[in-house]
Amino acid sequence: MTDLAMLLRVADRDHPPGYDEVSLAKWEAEARFPLLRSLDTWAYDDEYDSFEAAFQARIDAEHPFCDEELVPLIAQALEVLALCAGSEHFSKAFQAHDETATTAALNVIIDLGHAHMRSHHA
Repeated sequence: MTDLAMLLRVADRDHPPGYDEVSLAKWEAEARFPLLRSLDTWAYDDEYDSFEAAFQARIDAEHPFCDEELVPLIAQALEVLALCAGSEHFSKAFQAHDETATTAALNVIIDLGHAHMRSHHA
């Protein structure tokens, strides 16, 4: 128990390893960002001509209960963009796990989602 306590104290003093030291695993990406998986599976079924149009339709279809899905989706998109900006290793690993969650798609989610929440729920 003493050795375990010592290891916990040492780990508590050190900064947690970054994504360049411990790469993002697929299970971690799926567990932390479940709403960002397969973003375009519903977007391009010949009903919409762009991701923006499809995502706007998704928001409209969920309104007025859109906050249940939209707020966590915006939060996950913001977190991924921040992590991508802070770590090239995270960015590469995240894109390797899901190519649909591009920077452009994440920005659409944030921009359209925030605009909807601001205009309809503020």
